[in-house]
This record gives sequence, structure tokens and C-alpha cells, in this order.
Amino acid sequence: MDLEQEQGPDHRAWRATLPPETWSHLLATLQRYEFPKAPVIVEAPVLGSFASTLTWERHGKLETLTFSGRTPDYSDVNRIVFSIVAQMAPVLLRGQPSEWSFPNTRVDHPREVKLTP
Repeated sequence: MDLEQEQGPDHRAWRATLPPETWSHLLATLQRYEFPKAPVIVEAPVLGSFASTLTWERHGKLETLTFSGRTPDYSDVNRIVFSIVAQMAPVLLRGQPSEWSFPNTRVDHPREVKLTP
């Protein structure tokens, strides 16, 4: 799995191996929420807040979903993704890694990789 961050002119990337059980857990969770079905928003976004975007490449096709505001939908997907990010690139998240742990989200051999220009 590759993770990339673009912030202005800076571009960083990380790579890790996700064991089959982590992939299975993520895929089952995406299917449970019927990704990329739009979530039900239960509370409008706070003025000036950022939207959340989930992007997934499946069978060579990108599927993207962007939403803002509070929703119970996709909450487990976010927990899984943040747990994976915390293991791959903890510098991207505030807080302690233990705050981002979530069951069945093991990551093996995380490392930052150098991008070729």
C-alpha cells in the first residue's frame, strides 16, 4: 500500500505491506457502507471546515466520495484508515499512536520512500 501527502510544493510518500486480514477487514467495511454510496449527513458542516474524501481504486477504476458534516456512515472506514496511517506515517497525525489503534489493522514494514522527480 502506498500513502502520499501533497502540501504545497512538498510531496512525501510512504509504503507498507498490509496483511490479507487487514485488506479483508477494510474491504468488508467498505462493502458494508456500500461505498461509494453517499452518506446520510446528520449535522451540517461547521463553516470553514474541511470535507472528507475517500478514494479507492478498484479494477482499474477510481471511486471517490467527498462529504462534509457529521455522519455515522463510514465511521469504521475512517477508524481503519487512520489506524493504518498512524502506523505508516505517524508524523501526519496528532496525538499518540495508541489513540489511533483499531482492531484488525496491522501494517507490516512501514517506511518512507523517496519520490523520483
